[in-house]
Amino acid sequence: MMEDFELLDRLKKHEAFGVSTVQRIASFGYQRAVDTINRLEAGGVIQANEASSQWNMVSPKAELLALYEQRKAALQEFENLPSQGVEPLILMDVPKGWAGATNRVLIVGQETLGWDFAPGDYYEWPYPPISSLEDFLGFPDSVGAMMHGYKMFEFARHQPGNVNSPFWRAYRQVREAVGDDPVGFDTKVLYTNLFKTAVDGTSIVKNGTTDEADNIWRASAQLLTREIELLQPDAVVFFTGPDYDRYLELEFPGLGWTPIGEHAQRSFAKLNHSALPAKSYRTYHPGYLSRGNWHLVEDICAALV
Repeated sequence: MMEDFELLDRLKKHEAFGVSTVQRIASFGYQRAVDTINRLEAGGVIQANEASSQWNMVSPKAELLALYEQRKAALQEFENLPSQGVEPLILMDVPKGWAGATNRVLIVGQETLGWDFAPGDYYEWPYPPISSLEDFLGFPDSVGAMMHGYKMFEFARHQPGNVNSPFWRAYRQVREAVGDDPVGFDTKVLYTNLFKTAVDGTSIVKNGTTDEADNIWRASAQLLTREIELLQPDAVVFFTGPDYDRYLELEFPGLGWTPIGEHAQRSFAKLNHSALPAKSYRTYHPGYLSRGNWHLVEDICAALV
């Protein structure tokens, strides 16, 4: 909820806090403060310190929540941004062990191409359906809902028609390469997309005009940069392919490219930018790599360890 976002922004100034702190800074009664703390704790945004009977912020999840609320508020002010047919944003949740993990990797795909949630599917969904950007902007708790959806999705684990696609096979291969279990949400390999949305379940980059893609891009611009800043991954792998290089360079102005080995830049390159970790690579989408170029996934995995 928006009130949670505002409360968390104020709580960031406190190393630890109790019910009385929430009452004071939010002007809540006792029961409302307790209910708010219970909701934030259940959502993994804060955690109890049993020794002191107080709570601490859980970073970077709380920071991501604040970032996403800011982006949602900004989107509501955008002019000429379509909402019908545009998917809600993919918003990452963070496993509890992320902050203390080593060799953390963020995998970046192209576009969402089918990212919506509704009651009655394979996951727990205690919210109204969110199937469009219009739904996302209209539902007060949509940021928390979409972060919950990211966790419930669990990297396509429960989708028989999707889990063995080239993208998710490559994702699991990266997990194994860095010493992680290939399945489960408790991981040090997260995923997102360069475009945080898509239009009518199809690629706006491949099927739309440049002007149309640029218009939709506004919803995503600079969001990935801030996510990387907050998550601090040790490596970023862009499975985006050359068709999305325009938007990589818009996201990271002045981006440097270094071809790796005998590969052409468009095939496999190291990316150099102040907002990216030293281990940052761009190669083709695994759908293309599965047609005789899977060795590039193996090369990526070797570069990560």
